[in-house]
Amino acid sequence: MQPEYEMLDRAEPARNTTTEAKHPVMETETNPLSAQTSVTVREPTTTDLKGSVYALLVVGLYTGLALAAWVILCITSKRPIRGAKSYTGVQVYKPKPGFLINERYIETAAVLQNIVLVLTIPVTSAVCSMAAVVYMQSVPMRKSLNVRQLMALADQGWISPRIWARIFRVGSAPLYIAFALTLIGSVSQILQASFVDRENIRVPSQSSFFDTLSIKDIPAELSSELGYESGKSVHTLRRMLDVITMDDIDANIWSPEAPIPNPKLSSLTESAFFSEVPSNFSTGLLGPQYAPRMNSTTNVTVVSEEEFRGSCRDESNSGGFYVQYQKTYGYVERDYYMYSLTVCMPGDIRISPWKATRDRQDITEELYINITLANRAIHYRVRTKSSLGYFELPNIMNGNKPGPLLQQDPYPNKTLPSRFRYDHLFSNAKRDELLNITNAGNETLITVLNQAPLALLAQALFGNGSYIETRIRSPEAYIDSRPNWQGDDRRPNTWMCVDVLPFSGVLGSRCVTSWDISRSLDGIIRMWLDSMRSITVLQKVMTMGVRAATKNWLGPQNARGTLDRSIGIYTHEGFETFKTKMSNEQMIVGSVLLGVHLLGLWTLAIIATLTFTWTRTLGAEAMLKVGMAHAVHLSTAENSWKHQAGLLPGYIGDARPAGPIGRMEMGATHKLVHSRKYELLK
Repeated sequence: MQPEYEMLDRAEPARNTTTEAKHPVMETETNPLSAQTSVTVREPTTTDLKGSVYALLVVGLYTGLALAAWVILCITSKRPIRGAKSYTGVQVYKPKPGFLINERYIETAAVLQNIVLVLTIPVTSAVCSMAAVVYMQSVPMRKSLNVRQLMALADQGWISPRIWARIFRVGSAPLYIAFALTLIGSVSQILQASFVDRENIRVPSQSSFFDTLSIKDIPAELSSELGYESGKSVHTLRRMLDVITMDDIDANIWSPEAPIPNPKLSSLTESAFFSEVPSNFSTGLLGPQYAPRMNSTTNVTVVSEEEFRGSCRDESNSGGFYVQYQKTYGYVERDYYMYSLTVCMPGDIRISPWKATRDRQDITEELYINITLANRAIHYRVRTKSSLGYFELPNIMNGNKPGPLLQQDPYPNKTLPSRFRYDHLFSNAKRDELLNITNAGNETLITVLNQAPLALLAQALFGNGSYIETRIRSPEAYIDSRPNWQGDDRRPNTWMCVDVLPFSGVLGSRCVTSWDISRSLDGIIRMWLDSMRSITVLQKVMTMGVRAATKNWLGPQNARGTLDRSIGIYTHEGFETFKTKMSNEQMIVGSVLLGVHLLGLWTLAIIATLTFTWTRTLGAEAMLKVGMAHAVHLSTAENSWKHQAGLLPGYIGDARPAGPIGRMEMGATHKLVHSRKYELLK
C-alpha cells in the first residue's frame, strides 16, 4: 500500500487540470455579465463615426460678435446708428437722445471688439483642430502625414514659437492653413483696434439758435444804384493813417495758416488777406458758406529819372491822379530847406477797376513818387497787385480753416444754398456787371465809387485835403501866432502836442508841437518827406497803407448797402458728442482682413460639421489612442523615437474596406465613411 501523501501527490495534477479546464466555464456560468464578456472575447467593440455642430456654433457666435463690433464702428464713423442720416445738417428730431444712444452703441462696440480680440486665437485654434481630424481620416493628401507632424497639429503648433522654428520639419498642410488663418485673424483684430479712434465732435441741434452775420456782397457793393460817393472813404482813410502803428492787431486780417502766428500788421506775410468777417469766426456745423476777401502785394522799387518822366505825366483832365508840391527860396543859402514832391498815377481812375461779379478779379496799380530834398531827387515806382473774390469760411467740416481764393462764383445757381436762404430778408442773385459813376476833375476823384486800394491811398496821403496839401495851401491856419502868455492855459511856443503826421506810428515821428509850428511848417513837411526817402521805410508805409485802404473799402465801417443787398452768414455751434474716427482706407483694409478670416473659419467649420469623424478634436485623448496603436514601434525606438515618429503614418483609415464592419487602423489607405461601423482603434 502507498502512503497517503504520495497518493495525494499523484492525484493533485489531475485535480488541477480539471480545475483549469473548467474555470472558464464556471466563470461564464456564474458571472452576470457573461453574455457581454463572451462578446468581448469573441467579437471586437464597434462604434459609429460621430458628427457635431460645435464648430458651427463657435464660429457663428464669434462671427456675430466680430461683425457687430466692426459694423457698428464703421457706421458710426460716418453717421449715427439711429435717427440722423449724418453728423452734419439740421436734424428733424430731438437730437440729444439719439446721439446718446449712438454713444452707447460705440461704447458697446468697443467692448465687443476687445472680447473678439481675446477670442480670436482660441476660436481659430479650436476650429482648426476639429478640421485637422477630417484631414487625417478623409482627405486624399493625408497619406503624407506622419506621427511627428500629427503631434505638431495636436500641440496646436500654429501658435507655438517652438514649432515655428521647426516648421519645415514638422509642418503639414493643415498646420500651414491653421498658421495662416490664425495670423490673418490676429492681424485683423490688432489693426482694427489700432484703426479705430474716438473723436469729439459737435453736432447740430434743431433746438439751438442760429446766429446771423450780415456782410456785403461784391455785386451789390459795386452797383451804382447804391448812391453817390461823397468822399467819405478818402477822409475815413486819412483818419486811419494818422493812428496806424506797427503793433496794431486787426481782427479782420486772415491767414491760410489760421490762426495767424503773429497777428501784428508789421509781421503779416503776403498770403494774409482781409475780410469783413472776423478772423476768429467759424460757421460751426453749417457749411460751406462764403464771404468776400481781398489781398494785395505791394512792391516799391527805385526807377530812373527817364522812366519816371516817361510814366508820370499830368493827366488830370483825362481822369489821372497828379499832384506836385514844392518849396523854393530865392537864394542859394536856403537850398537845404528846399523840397519837392511829385506823385502821379497814370490812367483814368474815375472808373473803378472792379466789376460787379463774384468771380476772382486781379488788378495791378502803379504809383510814381518823386521826392527831392536839397536838390537831391529820388524816384520810386509803387506797384500793387490786388485780388478780390470769395473764400469758404471756416467750419467743422473743413477743419476750421479758411478756404483759398475761389476762381469762380461760389453760388453758380445765382442764389445761396437753400438751407441758408431766407428770401424775405436777403437777395443774393448774381447781378450783371455795372460800371461806377464817372466823375470829372482831379479834385472830384475822391467821389469815385469803389476805388482800388492804391488809388485810394494816394488820394488820402497826397491828394486834395491831405495833410501836406492843406498845410501848404493855408499855412496860416495851422500856425498859432499869439504871444506866449505866462500863467495862462494858452501856451504857444511850447512842447504841447497839437498835431500828428500821417503814418507817425509807422515812421516813429514824434508829435507835432506848438513850438514846431510856431517856427516853420516847411521844416515839419521836409522832415516827414525825408523820413520816407528810404526805400525800406516807404515799402513799409505803402504796404500798411494799402491794407488800411482795403479795410476802409471792404470793411463794415464803409457799408453803404441796405439789408436786401447783404449776404447772410449763419453759424451754429450745436452740442458736443463723440464718434468713431476711421478713414475709408482703414475701413477697407479692416473689412477685407476680417472677411478673409471669417471665410476661412466658416469653410473649416462647415467641413468639420458635415464630416463624421472618429474623434471630435485632435487633442490628448486622440493622441493617446494613436500612441497605443504605434506602441510596438515606438517602444523599440529608444533614443531615435523622433526619427521613428517621422516614419510612422499619422493618418487613419479603414483596414477592412470589404468587410461588413470596418477596422480603424493607423496607416490604412481607405478613408473612413460615416455609413459604416468600425472596430475601435487599437
